[in-house]
Amino acid sequence: RSSDLPKAYSEFYHREVQGKVADYVVIMGYDEYNSSSEEAGPVASLPFVKEGIEKTLEVVDASKVINALPLYTRVWITKDGQLSSQALGMTDAASYVSNHALSGSWDETSGYNYYYGEDSSGSHQVWLEDTDSIKAKLDLMKDYNLAGMAFWRLGFEKDGIWDEVREYLE
Repeated sequence: RSSDLPKAYSEFYHREVQGKVADYVVIMGYDEYNSSSEEAGPVASLPFVKEGIEKTLEVVDASKVINALPLYTRVWITKDGQLSSQALGMTDAASYVSNHALSGSWDETSGYNYYYGEDSSGSHQVWLEDTDSIKAKLDLMKDYNLAGMAFWRLGFEKDGIWDEVREYLE
C-alpha cells in the first residue's frame, strides 16, 4: 500500500478531463489492500473511500461522481512469515470468520468489523465487508451528495445489503 493512495497511481486517468466530457465518472472505492499488498488491510477503509471521493471532487462536480463499493472481503493468512490472501463474497467471508472461530469487534477508524485469530493454518485477519461496513460507506457518501453508486461484484452480496442501499436512496 502506498502512502499516497488513491491519487498517485491514478493521475494518468485525468479525471478533470473526464469530468468535462463524460456524463459520469465512476471511481473505484475499493482495492485499498489487494492480492499484491505486502501487508494485510481492509478492502476499502473509510479514510481511503473519503480520500478518493475528495480528490475526485477537486476536479469533477459531485453531480457526475459515482463511487463504486466492494461486495467482497479479503481474508488474510500469515503462516511462517508469509502473507497470503483470498477474496470471498460476503456470505463466504462470514462463514470463514465463523468456521475459524475468529474474535472480532467494530473498528471505528476503518469502518469494519475486524476479526482475528490463530490456528494450525496460521494467523487470520479479516476486515469483514457486511451491512455495517456498507452502511458506513453509504453514510460517508451522503455527505458529498454524489451522483450515485456502483458495486463490485454483483452476486457477492448478502441479504440486507439492498435494504441499506434503498435507505441511502431515500
